[in-house]
Amino acid sequence: MKSKIYIAIAIPIIFLAIFWFKGAKNITEPTSSPTVTISNIVIPTPSLSPQISVTSNPKPSSTATSGKTFKPSVSNLPTINLAQLHNLIEKNDGKFYYYLTQPATCAISGKITFLSHNMAQIEKANFIYSGIDSPARQIKWVISPSDDFQVSPNLAAPLYLPEGENIVGVNLPLSPKYKNYTLTASVTYGRVVNGGLTVSESKCSGSVVVDLSY
Repeated sequence: MKSKIYIAIAIPIIFLAIFWFKGAKNITEPTSSPTVTISNIVIPTPSLSPQISVTSNPKPSSTATSGKTFKPSVSNLPTINLAQLHNLIEKNDGKFYYYLTQPATCAISGKITFLSHNMAQIEKANFIYSGIDSPARQIKWVISPSDDFQVSPNLAAPLYLPEGENIVGVNLPLSPKYKNYTLTASVTYGRVVNGGLTVSESKCSGSVVVDLSY
């Protein structure tokens, strides 16, 4: 009896197993994903910006500073320009005195406003000069009302001789006495007179205003 029961159970199981096996064979295996070939990607190198060539402005030569010429007081010397006269003065060649026949001249102008003791606004405060013969010549300043401060330039040593232009500078004392000043100036110069060197003084035209706004 038991054997019949086992056979009855086994037969359906066998049929189910056969059916499952056949069904499994009919199921197609999924195809593998297609292989994607990635070609080499060429990333273009960005082109460099063109180089900009910056050319500094050439420094003007001393010859180009002025087209002025100087005629000597004697006929056996040539006419020369400002740069050539400057070179004679630099070499202390006495021939330059034959080209400096007129008195030295100078002019000052402009305004200097002090915003604090050590800070100033300079408005075209210039010293213009001509005919100065030696670095040892003086620029003499008169301060009105009188006070104890320094004004530059006060020597011709740093100047381009015999003529040119320079900014006026002021160095205040620790405790200025006033709020407003006026500067005037004169220059010394040398000329050959009767075979000897004579030093004279020439007053500058104009003035420089100095104000203290602090």
